[in-house]
Amino acid sequence: YTELMGKLSPDIMLAPLTDSRTNRSKCYNKYIEFGVVGAAGIFSHLEPYTTVVHEGVNGYFVNSDDADSWYQKLVSVLNDVPGLRKVQRQAQEDVLTNHSVKNLIDEFCHLVSSVIDSKERTS
Repeated sequence: YTELMGKLSPDIMLAPLTDSRTNRSKCYNKYIEFGVVGAAGIFSHLEPYTTVVHEGVNGYFVNSDDADSWYQKLVSVLNDVPGLRKVQRQAQEDVLTNHSVKNLIDEFCHLVSSVIDSKERTS
């Protein structure tokens, strides 16, 4: 998927979510998928996106889930191409710096080790 998206090199990708318990419990993989290929994301203004996306900095939010709100945001973004390019760069930089496997592997291994250690102490 990421290889295909990289070849397509989209400028903008959309990530709509409805406000539900299930969607609020998701992770922000779409932000990572979009950022790694240099696309700016337009997201529903909901968790999990609100934990990593900052409006106009590394992505965009739509506050309502109706089609007109999505259309208006898309038009707004496309009317500011220099701003779009800045958001694309900042999203990609953030993803590669803060969310890449290379940068998270040590933390992940430490977490796995602590779970194993905890399990061994309780056995």
